[in-house]
Amino acid sequence: EKDDNNNRNSRSQRRTREKDDYENSARWKSAVQVEEMLNTALAEAVPLGFPDIRDCNAALATFGDVDLLRALRLYFKMRKASHQQARRRSNNKPRQQQLWTALPMMVPTPTLVTYSTL
Repeated sequence: EKDDNNNRNSRSQRRTREKDDYENSARWKSAVQVEEMLNTALAEAVPLGFPDIRDCNAALATFGDVDLLRALRLYFKMRKASHQQARRRSNNKPRQQQLWTALPMMVPTPTLVTYSTL
């Protein structure tokens, strides 16, 4: 029993060290920046810009390796941005509709790649 407990403790410590190393990596920091950009764009009344879908998918993959719940939250923020854009386009008057189509905003709409990344 004592050996089993020691093995569990050493595996747990190794996983914790690996997770800490991973969270200090450049890939993780990039994923956090994408998450912050998406949060900022969603919080603004008139969003100025969203992160690219490829960046969002890379962030999903990065978060999914360590923190699946965080990856799912990012995915649902992507869906929220997509739904907000669709709602704005459908609620705009014809003149405002022309402005939206003249200046299309690229919103990170989940794709098949996004679903397979999760």
